[in-house]
Amino acid sequence: MAILEDEFLMMYIEESKEHLETIESDLLEIERNGEEINEELVNKVFRAAHSIKGGSGFLGGVHIQELSHMIENILDMIRNFQLVPSADLINVLLKAFDRLGELLDDVVNSDEMEIEVHVIALKEILTASLGKSEKKIVDRKIEVPLQEESPSFKINQFDLIQARKGGKNLYVLKFDLMLNLQYQDKPAL
Repeated sequence: MAILEDEFLMMYIEESKEHLETIESDLLEIERNGEEINEELVNKVFRAAHSIKGGSGFLGGVHIQELSHMIENILDMIRNFQLVPSADLINVLLKAFDRLGELLDDVVNSDEMEIEVHVIALKEILTASLGKSEKKIVDRKIEVPLQEESPSFKINQFDLIQARKGGKNLYVLKFDLMLNLQYQDKPAL
């Protein structure tokens, strides 16, 4: 993991641990509710995974980012009523969140720690309801071309399809911070 500064790292770890404090009780409550999904509670757990993912992406933690992203996908399917939170599903999420906690305990070495067992279990849940041809899209990246000389970027096709099912769109914003600052006659700092 590329560490920017110890202060940022410590704040990230502290915040992430706070997110994990109530995860177990929240997931068990989601399981008890079954088909009567409490969207607010699922959103709370989703935001925890999302925050952990975002911070690790900023700090360069590939394994934390990958595992939290997979958790996020499952929670998104629950809140969109595509998955019913069964005991087996919640058990997989609990184990994945436990592993996230272990990765956060040793963030500096987290990219050398094993996550494959959890990724496979989460991926099985994601693909269980998909047809054979659809299962291939879970790992497929598609290129999003940008205008002019800007480089394109890749996004996971499954994520894009899930976002569209949830009524979300993909927007690409481009701005030139230095140009904006020059217009306002302000220094970059």
